[in-house]
Amino acid sequence: MSRSARSAGRAGFFTAWILSGLVVFAAVVVSLVLLPRPGNGQDWEPTPGAAQYVYQRGVPHTDAQGRLLMSYDPQRSFFPRGIYHALTGTFYGRTYSLAPFKPAGFNFVHVFEKIRLGQIIPEAEREGLQVVYHNPTMGEVAQYANHPCILGWYLDEEPTGRYWGQDMEGHFQEFQQRRAEIKRVDPIHPVFPLDVAAGILEPRTQWWLRWAAAGDISAHDNYTILEDTTTIAGHKGIPATLQMALSATGERLPLWLVVQAHLTRKRVQRQLEIPTPQQERCMIYAGIIHGATGIWVFAYDSFVMRNALSMGVSPDPVEDTGGAKEERYIATPENLRQSRELWQALVRINGELETLKPVLLSPTAPIAYNVSVQGAHTSDAPIRCLLKRFEKDYYLFAANVDGQPLAAKIDFPRVIQRLDSLFDPRPPTKVEAQTLYDSFEPWGVRIYKLDFA
Repeated sequence: MSRSARSAGRAGFFTAWILSGLVVFAAVVVSLVLLPRPGNGQDWEPTPGAAQYVYQRGVPHTDAQGRLLMSYDPQRSFFPRGIYHALTGTFYGRTYSLAPFKPAGFNFVHVFEKIRLGQIIPEAEREGLQVVYHNPTMGEVAQYANHPCILGWYLDEEPTGRYWGQDMEGHFQEFQQRRAEIKRVDPIHPVFPLDVAAGILEPRTQWWLRWAAAGDISAHDNYTILEDTTTIAGHKGIPATLQMALSATGERLPLWLVVQAHLTRKRVQRQLEIPTPQQERCMIYAGIIHGATGIWVFAYDSFVMRNALSMGVSPDPVEDTGGAKEERYIATPENLRQSRELWQALVRINGELETLKPVLLSPTAPIAYNVSVQGAHTSDAPIRCLLKRFEKDYYLFAANVDGQPLAAKIDFPRVIQRLDSLFDPRPPTKVEAQTLYDSFEPWGVRIYKLDFA
C-alpha cells in the first residue's frame, strides 16, 4: 500500500471516528432534552411560555359552508369536529354508513377518496352532516357549488412530505391554479391543502409556511403518540406546529388541526399507538389553547386503514375488516378495547366542544398571568393555558402536555371572586386571593369558569 493510500485510510478512519462521536453526542443531547426535568417537589418553578395570547382581536372561523367569520355569531358560527375516512356502502362483507357520526358529536366528515361525492351527499343530508371532499373534479364542483352540505374542498395532501425533493414550485403553482379554477365556479366554499407536521423542520420550513397560508383554511396533521411518548410539546409537537401556522397566517385564517386516533404498524421508524382517552383530550385542548379553531380526527376504522397496516377508532371495531391486501392489520383484543374506549372519549369531548363553542370562538382575554409548576417535567412549560372571555365570565383552559403528574400555581393580577370546574367534579386544590392551585395528572386537562373581583 502506498503512503498516500495509508494516509487516506488513516484520514478516513479518523473522519469516521469523529462522525460517530458526533452522532452519539447528538443522541445524548436529544435524550437529555426529552428526559423529565427533576424538581425538588417544594419550590415553584416559573414557566414563562405557559400562557397563550392568540386571537385577542377575534377568532377566525367559518359558518357551516366555510364562509369566513371573525366574531362569534350564535346563528352562524361553526366549530368543526370532523372525522377522516368516513364511507358508505358495502365492502368486503361489511356495510358502512354515516349514521354513527352525528350521535357521536361529529359535525363533518371527510369522505374516503374512492367514494364519489354524489354517493355521499344524500346520506350526509339525511344525517345532518357537513362534508369535506378531497380532490373534486370540476364537474363535482359545478354540481355541488351551492349545496348546503359542503364545508370545503381539500386538495393537496401533506405537500411538504409528498413533494419534497421534486418540483416544489411547480406543485405549489399547480395548487394555486386549481384553487383559482374552483373559486371561479364556487366562490363560497374554502379550498385548502393539508400539510404534515414534519414539514416545519429545516430545510422544509419555508415551504411549509407557504403551504400553511396558501388556502382559505390552514390545516395540518400532527401525530405524536408513540409507545414511549413523554410530551406532545417537542420540537415538532402540537404547540410548535400551531405556532408556525399562526406565524404564517397572521391569525387571519381558520386553523384546523388533525389529531391522532389511530395506530400504525408500517415499516417505518415511527410506530404510532392508539392514544388513551386522556392523551386524546390533552391533544385536542392543547391544540385549542395554541390556536386551533377546528378539530379533525384521523381516522375512522375500516378496511381503508387496515389495508395501510393501521387501525382507527370505531364504536364497534372488529378483528378483521377484510380488504384488498393479504398483508393488512388484524386487531388484537387490546386494540379493540382501545378503539372503543377512544370512540367513547371522543363522544364526551365532542359534547364539551359543542357546549364551549361560544367561548372557543370569542376573543382571548388580554390579561397577563403567571404559571408555575412543582415536579418533574419534560417540556419547558408543561401546563399550557388560554384565558377566554364570553359575556360576563372568564374561562381558563389548562392542559398538562407532559406524561408526568404536576402541581400548578396560576397567579392572576386580580382577586378570584368565583371559580367553578367544568366537566370535572373535582374542585381545584386551593383558591387563595389572586392564586389558583391545582394538581394535574399526566395529560390532564382543566377547564375553569371564573370571575374576578
